[in-house]
Amino acid sequence: MLNDDVQTRLVTVTEAATIMQCSVETVRRRLRSGTLTGRRDVNGTGREVWSVAVPVTPSPRVEPAPEHARTASPDAPDAPDGSTVLVGALRAHIDDLRERMRDQAQAHAGEVARLTAMLDDRRREVDDLHRIVERMSAPMLPPPSTGTPAPRSWWRFW
Repeated sequence: MLNDDVQTRLVTVTEAATIMQCSVETVRRRLRSGTLTGRRDVNGTGREVWSVAVPVTPSPRVEPAPEHARTASPDAPDAPDGSTVLVGALRAHIDDLRERMRDQAQAHAGEVARLTAMLDDRRREVDDLHRIVERMSAPMLPPPSTGTPAPRSWWRFW
């Protein structure tokens, strides 16, 4: 939220994204969550648009760290005290997440193996059913004759 003592001006969402160096969707998300202030206006064509309150003086731009600082160890003597603790906590969190991912991957592999076995069983059952259907749909052959003709009905002459 903006402080009351900071002078602000209203700009469009696109302009606010450019000033804040973020995406338009981020500005909209911050408006919805209340971390940015703004208001809905109606433009000349009758469309509803957002006007976002941004500081009159742009916030200082954060420059990327120099190359040697990015590759330096967090235990380097010139590192600030708080950053060392933060980096250690982040590394511990990353290690914890990697361990969770490994556990989940193993659980998923077991589930995949179980489902694959079930699928193979169902395929065998389907193949068996196909064979049964083929046997049932095959034309039935008359029983072999014993040499004597079958008795005819009394109304048939030939």
